[in-house]
Amino acid sequence: MNVLRRPKGTPPRKREEDPDIVAALEQISVLTPSEREIKGLLKQLIADEQLEIEDDTDLDQLCIRLTEALGEIRTAKAKARVISAWLLDQDQVVDLYLDDEELARAIANR
Repeated sequence: MNVLRRPKGTPPRKREEDPDIVAALEQISVLTPSEREIKGLLKQLIADEQLEIEDDTDLDQLCIRLTEALGEIRTAKAKARVISAWLLDQDQVVDLYLDDEELARAIANR
């Protein structure tokens, strides 16, 4: 069998990330619907520069733990209180740049 090999001393080829594959993989999720809802909220807060997290933060794990902390809370106002307190207590969270009232509006508008 003839196997192609990279010549000795040749650096490995860098693979380019295919944006279509990346987008498809992002849609494949093991998160529950509630966790995906929280992830969407956090991604929006990050995009709007209202939430700052450490660069190496596993956002999925953060969402899973936050969803557990929320339990059965349903109202936007109650969720906002729990989310803001919980986020600010996490080592991965640098800062949250909105108050509970603004966060409640962001939750209600989702």
